[in-house]
Amino acid sequence: MNDRSGTASIEAGAGAGIAGLVVFLVLHHLWIVPIWFIAPVGVVMAAAGGAAVGAAYGELRPHLPRRPFTIVTVVGLIAVVLAPSVVIAELRGPIYVMDRDGRTLLVPATQAVADFVVGLLGTSSLMGLVLGWLIGRNRRAAGTMALAAFALALGPGHNIPLLGGTGAVAKELLVLAAVTAVASLVLVEGEAWRAQRVTDTRQQQFRCRSKASTSGSLRSSDSHEGRVPPRLGSSDADRPPSRRPRCLRRHRGSVPDAAAQFGIRPSTAKRHLADLRARSGRTTEQLIYRGCAEGWLVVSSLESP
Repeated sequence: MNDRSGTASIEAGAGAGIAGLVVFLVLHHLWIVPIWFIAPVGVVMAAAGGAAVGAAYGELRPHLPRRPFTIVTVVGLIAVVLAPSVVIAELRGPIYVMDRDGRTLLVPATQAVADFVVGLLGTSSLMGLVLGWLIGRNRRAAGTMALAAFALALGPGHNIPLLGGTGAVAKELLVLAAVTAVASLVLVEGEAWRAQRVTDTRQQQFRCRSKASTSGSLRSSDSHEGRVPPRLGSSDADRPPSRRPRCLRRHRGSVPDAAAQFGIRPSTAKRHLADLRARSGRTTEQLIYRGCAEGWLVVSSLESP
């Protein structure tokens, strides 16, 4: 039972953004020119943008294929989000050139700003909104996906309108593909690892509230709250009440170990669990974990006769 809270996705997204930035800086150093001076600001922007992508991933993840196909799907979604801006940049032609005299705009500044704001940020955000709605079928998924698309365009896709229609576009797309692949891998695997860690921590730390009860009983309160009273055997009912009631916990899935922990026979524990399974329609693991987590599944420690 994994924790799938938004926190795990956001944390993994922030890590994925930083990983993508590292790949971008390394490839830029090896293939183009070193630009390590942008790292301090870049880390902040990459973490923030990655967190936005992680939030969207958390919303869409239940609708995506299982791992490892999730990674391929995430890469595909990013490609779909940025594809319209790439097409627009190629059809429009170059607006910017770097030569020996420096960097020169080939179009008026207002047109360059419009190309960046509308051609890149606008189209990407719109694609994210549409994809989020089609996949998640709710406003939250559409909104988080639109924000994630905006972050992707502003981050790894920021050079698309500047290099469109130039000879550097092929190199730009290869760098973008490498960044996307690494960031998607970190996002998917990081979210799965972090979610499992959160679940394990909660299972280790959860404590059941002790309630006074008859010895050997698994009891519940009001039935309208979905709490299931167990069936007690006559031999268990004759036992005296315990002085130190404790909650029944799953002991690595072993009924004999759990029974030994409280000094009862495994058959007694199995009978109580079978009765609860029949009444609730849940598995043993689900009953014990949910019952203890909600505070309604309890058992008294039995004293030796």
